[in-house]
Amino acid sequence: GRDSLEDVFGLPAAQVEVVENGKEVLPEVDIPATDSALREGIVCVARAMASKRQDILHEAFLNLRKARGQKLTFVGHGTLARDFVAAQSPPDSGVKCVGEVRDPYEYLLRTQIATLPSEHEGLPNAILEAWNAGAPVLASRAPGIQELVRHGEDGILVENTVTAWKEGIELLLSNDGLRKRLAQNGRRRLEGDYGMGVACRKWLDFYRRAIQHRKNTQGPMSS
Repeated sequence: GRDSLEDVFGLPAAQVEVVENGKEVLPEVDIPATDSALREGIVCVARAMASKRQDILHEAFLNLRKARGQKLTFVGHGTLARDFVAAQSPPDSGVKCVGEVRDPYEYLLRTQIATLPSEHEGLPNAILEAWNAGAPVLASRAPGIQELVRHGEDGILVENTVTAWKEGIELLLSNDGLRKRLAQNGRRRLEGDYGMGVACRKWLDFYRRAIQHRKNTQGPMSS
């Protein structure tokens, strides 16, 4: 994003300040990431489009040794479209498409792994929502995602290949302690860096400095 501004406005990337989006932090729900009775399967919250690469996640899921008994749920605009649903075969594979929902929180709250296999993102809201719901995150090592997720601390990042995704899913499904640690760290990261209050304070500070800079360079602003 910073680099593109240089072409449009002639503004060097080093001079661009980024203020991230904020997220309302919901009350923490006591459903541990390791509770297999209440959390099951894998959820992907993303619009159905080529760059989201649901096809890679789907193929990796079908190739899993532990796929039997597991579920994969696609949530998002277009995931209930006929062509998208038709691609999620065979019918008994454990894959479910639910389409666009008002709030994906209920799905993330009940999943063992929240996934995002995109080729690129801005600041991925799907990951912030997963952290909000206490779900461990598995995502692609892609621009926009790798700047947000700290690999091994609050999420696991994998290359966007079927093999890497298969290995990443197997790793998380087989390691309760890792899922718990990622979920807890993700929740703390959301509260500390991306809560709505944090974002508002950053924006207020930015506007104050911008106003002060204008006063210093142009004199008092007219009413």
